[in-house]
Amino acid sequence: MVNELAVHSRQLGTDIWAALDAASTKPFGFMRFTPSPGTGGHCLPVEPTYLSWKVRRQTGRALRLVEAADEVNSAMPACIVQRLTSSLRRVRSADRPRCI
Repeated sequence: MVNELAVHSRQLGTDIWAALDAASTKPFGFMRFTPSPGTGGHCLPVEPTYLSWKVRRQTGRALRLVEAADEVNSAMPACIVQRLTSSLRRVRSADRPRCI
């Protein structure tokens, strides 16, 4: 969820890090997750995907939340590359010598 919020907050012109910092001030019931190029560790990207596959195979129905999360997380590396490329282009064009 935090990866999707990061994408949309950027498009809305808000700061995801400021929002996370504000949410961290809640005295209880908050666990901080941060945006990243994908899910961490072995179990998070594998077990829910396997469970989703197994549910679809045995019941013919989708485990929609898991599939939606996998779709968002799978798109994050490309999103980060796009942001880096855009930032590097801005820096490069700012450093380029100007003709007189």
